[in-house]
Amino acid sequence: MVRANPKRAAILELSSAGHSACDIVRLLKVPRQTVHSAIKRGTLLDRVGAGRPVTVSTPASENILRKRIARSPARSMRRMAKGMNVSEGTVRKVVKRMLNMHPCKLQKRHGLNYAQKKARVKKCGRLQDCAANGEHLRMLFMTEKLFTVEQSYNSQNVRVFARTSDAAKEAERTVSRSVRTASVMVWAGMSATGRTPLIFVEKGAKINTVFYLEEVLKKELLPWSREHFKVFKVGTQV
Repeated sequence: MVRANPKRAAILELSSAGHSACDIVRLLKVPRQTVHSAIKRGTLLDRVGAGRPVTVSTPASENILRKRIARSPARSMRRMAKGMNVSEGTVRKVVKRMLNMHPCKLQKRHGLNYAQKKARVKKCGRLQDCAANGEHLRMLFMTEKLFTVEQSYNSQNVRVFARTSDAAKEAERTVSRSVRTASVMVWAGMSATGRTPLIFVEKGAKINTVFYLEEVLKKELLPWSREHFKVFKVGTQV
């Protein structure tokens, strides 16, 4: 579509001031047909029906895509374009410009039931109260993590360069795997003013309430918290 003449407003203003078409052509140095067309139209808008007519990105296509996205929001634009026998660019244009939609990535969240959600809301209320009173500076949040210590690799990207298969074996081509993966459990605590030393759980130790209370809380956390906070107050992870 041809871009509108930027002097269209000046043409209309001079015409309303009483200047003739010849005077306007001479003053603005524009073609005579442009002046006559602008005066005849009488507005800054383009003539109705001007430009190349829309044949694909029509309201009908917009309605079809709206319904298909409503049925299956995760359907790809390439698949919808193939089903409608139109280009992928047309589908993207309709979805983004006409439907005002944009792709969003999936998010991971904890699967919580009603009781868990209710408990979290209650805990968050207590945390807000503690933050308002300044008590959050003396709170300690604890967690533990199980780390696997086996070699990690990507079968698609990790390669070993060698002349022969035997030479590749000598270059540590084989990655060992076992049914019971070697792992180590680490415990740590963190607060607004510091963090505890890492506590490594010995191999074969049975993690239960007694072990957690005696070996972690009383043996490690209590001495550290008394030295660090002076006033002892612990909050479990939310």
